[in-house]
Amino acid sequence: MEYFIGFIVIVLIVAFVGALRAQKAAREKLILSLKEGFGKEKEQEYTVERFKSLGFYFRSHNDGALDIDDITVNDVDLDQVFMCMNNTCSAAGEEYLYSTLRKPVKDEGVLKERDRVAEFFGAEPEKRLKMQLLLSDLGKTRSVSLYEYLNRLNNAPTESNLLHYAVLLLYFAAAVLFVLGAFVSSSITPFAILVLIGGIIYSIVSYFRCKASKEIYLNVIGILVNMINLSKEVDKFKDEELKTYVSNIHQASKNLEKISKNSFILTVKGGNIIDILLDYVRMLTHLDLVKFNNVIKLYRENTDSLNILYENYGFLDSMIAVASFRKWLSDWSRPEFQTEKGFEAENLYHPLIVNPVKNSIKSEKSVLLTGSNASGKSTFIKALAINAILAETVYTSVADSYRAPFFKILSSMALRDNLSGGESYYIVEIKSLKRILDAINDETPVLCFVDEVLRGTNTLERVAASSRILYDLSTKNCVCFAATHDLELASILENSFDSFHFSEKVTESDVVFDYLLKPGKATSRNAIRLLEKTGYPKEITESAKLAAEQFTATNTWERIV
Repeated sequence: MEYFIGFIVIVLIVAFVGALRAQKAAREKLILSLKEGFGKEKEQEYTVERFKSLGFYFRSHNDGALDIDDITVNDVDLDQVFMCMNNTCSAAGEEYLYSTLRKPVKDEGVLKERDRVAEFFGAEPEKRLKMQLLLSDLGKTRSVSLYEYLNRLNNAPTESNLLHYAVLLLYFAAAVLFVLGAFVSSSITPFAILVLIGGIIYSIVSYFRCKASKEIYLNVIGILVNMINLSKEVDKFKDEELKTYVSNIHQASKNLEKISKNSFILTVKGGNIIDILLDYVRMLTHLDLVKFNNVIKLYRENTDSLNILYENYGFLDSMIAVASFRKWLSDWSRPEFQTEKGFEAENLYHPLIVNPVKNSIKSEKSVLLTGSNASGKSTFIKALAINAILAETVYTSVADSYRAPFFKILSSMALRDNLSGGESYYIVEIKSLKRILDAINDETPVLCFVDEVLRGTNTLERVAASSRILYDLSTKNCVCFAATHDLELASILENSFDSFHFSEKVTESDVVFDYLLKPGKATSRNAIRLLEKTGYPKEITESAKLAAEQFTATNTWERIV
């Protein structure tokens, strides 16, 4: 028997040492990953469900007035920019960062504060790494929103602890019977064994039944407890740049410290031998379920402190991601905000394009972009939109310089038929444009981006209607960037819009684009030439050329015979 016990002890020691070594190796791997990953594009898997969960914090604080709406997010690929930036370590951080990118602010003081903290983390690699390691201990929730479930704790199922105390009472009864069997009558011992076995069976069955409805909440409480406990490590940051946030975390954690008391019974950090043993303790004693019910009561008394804790951790983590994004960019600058209407940027580009062609633009009124197919119009207005959003959210312009007022930013670009709603492309488009018109007010100027106005209808009515819509936008508190193939619009709107264009060089064998913005309206077309380059039959392309020449000369189309 002694040898067997000795063998068990050795096995437990070996398992414990192995778990410690595994944890150390995992920590070293994390440190290396954080060091090498800073300043690089973050590559992760994202699903529709994950984006839905990421957006819960944003939707909970969406005021609808100045936030970036879903249409604009889709038009300008803002989700892709977020994915590139998301170098966060915690669920609070990535949810806060996503909300930040969708909530432009009109207070330069707020933006400069974000800039100050991001600059601190960018300039202090050792302190940044220390903070990242702490935030990594909070972890990420891949399939659910941390903010949603933290706030759902108000609705978490609870019950009386009498059921769980009954388990302990059965064990106590069995212990009493064993004592009586040893000192009074040995015939009592079999009954004691039956009570013990019954208690164990009752405990296990009732444990899994009760825990099933609380599983997700137990996981979230585990993160909450980590947030509270980590405040002691955050307190060690004595830097003036982080003083406000360290103080906020300290005070909120102090208000919540009763939740973390004896919380080890709730949380699982690794899967080592201690955690495995604690799993059996939980299953046999229900101590985690008792603690859960007590935690929910304490939580409901301190929801404000919880939100402060979440937002301060989220802010610090998201600013580290901003610092990483800035390091990754080839060039960037801090925006300048003005009160005068207009837009000016030098060497502006889109952050997601490899080896981008940079362009500069300056205009005190709305802008009409013309140019042939694939010449760069849509990419340029997306770059303008992304720069405006980044300027008003993370105080970062992907350009050598950026100067503009604070805007309400909207777009109408990458629209599609609404099949489920039974709406044609044209209906979707005019509703999208109408929301821009409705957003214009006297307080905050609108910055809008429109690609191919009213492309869903015929040429005659498209030119007539789109010219009036664009003119109306230009006469109000709005700066509009519109891309179009309709060269007629440049003439119709020449008094209210500045014209710029993109062009290409056509050779015998190819069509070459330089993607450089040029003043004035476009004078070339290349649609038929691109058909030739793509390998369309000669009889189609030659006939198309002839038809175009005849229309140019007579302003009428000949019937095809």
